[in-house]
Amino acid sequence: MATNSRYVSRLAATCVVVLAIAGCSSSSPGPDEAKSGDGGTPNAAAQTLPSDPRQFVAAAMKAHSSEAALAQARLGRTKKRSTLYKDKTTYATQTETCLYQLPDRLFRMVELEANGKKGTLVFVYRGQEGWLNKDGAVVERPPRENEVSRVYPVGLLNGLRDLLEPKNSLAYIRSAANDQDKEVGIRVTGAENADYFFDKQRKLLVRVVTTRTDPVAKSSGTAEVRFSNFREMHGFTIAFSGQGYHDGTLREEWTLDEFNVLRHIDDKVFSKPEGE
Repeated sequence: MATNSRYVSRLAATCVVVLAIAGCSSSSPGPDEAKSGDGGTPNAAAQTLPSDPRQFVAAAMKAHSSEAALAQARLGRTKKRSTLYKDKTTYATQTETCLYQLPDRLFRMVELEANGKKGTLVFVYRGQEGWLNKDGAVVERPPRENEVSRVYPVGLLNGLRDLLEPKNSLAYIRSAANDQDKEVGIRVTGAENADYFFDKQRKLLVRVVTTRTDPVAKSSGTAEVRFSNFREMHGFTIAFSGQGYHDGTLREEWTLDEFNVLRHIDDKVFSKPEGE
């Protein structure tokens, strides 16, 4: 069944990789944070942390996975179910199935249902080329920056590694709102602009906060993604559940149903889709 363009454009905007936050704006560092080496005196909780936040991010990468595991998982299949909310009620559900071959090939099929209407979006990326098949109509749609390399969950390691690039500035967040006995907050500014919060003991990424435009409300505000239900699989420790919020209001709940490492994917999967 064909879907109207307004419905498709709204839901298409929500079909993003969880950790693809490059380009989102964030507020400038405030008085509640201190960059390493700025001469500030960290509080008692922060004294147990490495002086350089980059060292903590490097440790978080090891907690989530390893370069060896990432090399083994260059090809894979994932499946994620999501419930989307508007005005505190369910307005859509979606199932997203991905076949990926790092670094530059991705097939993503999103099956949507809202208000009794169903639709299917198929994104195919092959190098710098890309296409979108929207209910049988095919248009060119090149991949956005990091859209393939950060496909969840293998892209989690790539996303954390990108934070360590010299063009980014990292600072510990010191705020009464941050329970530093349980979390470590790091503000990233530069190519990335967001606040990352890690479980202090396990060093796992538990939430990301940034400023972005909400695709449903179409207003700028505080966006937060939370990660939970961590499990070990294929050498990765990843979240199998999560939630997305806009200004504190629940917008999305998702569950990762499948994460399989593959040895081979027919290259035809990443060819331009055929339209009706």
